[in-house]
Amino acid sequence: MPAEHFRKNDVITLPAGTRIERYITEDELQFWRNSDASKGMNCAGETKLAPRGSGRYVKEGDTFTIVRARAVNRIGWREIMGCSLIKSDDGFEYYVKRNLLKRV
Repeated sequence: MPAEHFRKNDVITLPAGTRIERYITEDELQFWRNSDASKGMNCAGETKLAPRGSGRYVKEGDTFTIVRARAVNRIGWREIMGCSLIKSDDGFEYYVKRNLLKRV
């Protein structure tokens, strides 16, 4: 059976408990830099690196709108192929694996 095709502005849902990731905002980055978590060294004796992304878990009944049907998640220090960029009701754009999408 061929994979389902998705397009921009399709409304989709995801299985409950799926982790979705997004880039952190400039305000969140400044908050981290001013917090105690950014001070000092890590266990290897190196300075701490700021987080590049944040995430959350999908709740039952959450719906999202596709912003980009085919995207690469470059959050952190890795590339994850086969993702989609979706927008939630809170206005943030998240990356999620394409094979988890279900059309509403």
